Amino acid sequence: MRLFVASLVAVGVASLASANLLVNGSFENGDFQNNGGGADSLALGSTAITGWTTVSNELVWLNATNSYYVIPQDGSYSLDLTGYHDAYPYGGVSQTVSTVAGGKYHLSYYYGGLVLYSGNAGVEATAVDGSTSAVLLDQVNYDTFADNSNTYNRVDLDFVATGTSTIISFIGASPKGGTNYIGLDNVDLEGGSAVPEPASMIAISAGIAALVRRKRSS
Repeated sequence: MRLFVASLVAVGVASLASANLLVNGSFENGDFQNNGGGADSLALGSTAITGWTTVSNELVWLNATNSYYVIPQDGSYSLDLTGYHDAYPYGGVSQTVSTVAGGKYHLSYYYGGLVLYSGNAGVEATAVDGSTSAVLLDQVNYDTFADNSNTYNRVDLDFVATGTSTIISFIGASPKGGTNYIGLDNVDLEGGSAVPEPASMIAISAGIAALVRRKRSS
């Protein structure tokens, strides 16, 4: 009986846990074609990366053994939003996710820079309501990376969805002085309906208590 009750509690707690709502947040899956040097150049509109569409311009999908000194922040793959063209406008990726109107969401991602390729790394993150095209967030982050290694910064953003679908996009921003590398990796979106209402947890607790009483009286 104790084991059964513990299992019910675990189910209730598990329902509170969040999971990444984005598919393939670290760009690990897809049709990677090594064009040489551990890199795959993806043209505008490419869907080679599972769950994502290339937007704005060409970009480069890199594996961990690439010859450009780029290290993934998570897993074995990452993106260089400057692509092979190394000029503004830079490339980006976009994905549409199902959301709950009024639901609170938390978006995080890592963007990278490398002094070897100079300049200020910049990423513009947007969330657009797929129903009304209203921009829910429009955040640009810049940084000058000061050491000689491939370094990442984490960004955390919150927004409230206003529709049943939201378009999440990341595009290389135009930095001061230009750059030849803007890294992107480990993108995560959580929230919305993943967290049950307090009343749901009260109902779960009441059900567990009723089962305990029934077992004791039998």
